[in-house]
Amino acid sequence: MKGARQKFKNTFTAIGKEFPEHFETMEREAARFMLLNNCVVLSIRCWSSTATKMTLTVAAVSIAAVATAVAFRLAR
Repeated sequence: MKGARQKFKNTFTAIGKEFPEHFETMEREAARFMLLNNCVVLSIRCWSSTATKMTLTVAAVSIAAVATAVAFRLAR
């Protein structure tokens, strides 16, 4: 991964050197991309913990419902 990141950075550096007239636009768009990327990463992390809690709650309620149904059936 470290090598891939370095190659990625070197590619953008080379593009910036080859096309200096586009440097400011590339820099601005790269910053925008990073902000959008961070939003995605953070939303996945937040959803992940929320989804885990919701799943555990639904599982616990389901297990309780099944256990209750089995208990009533056995009591007959």
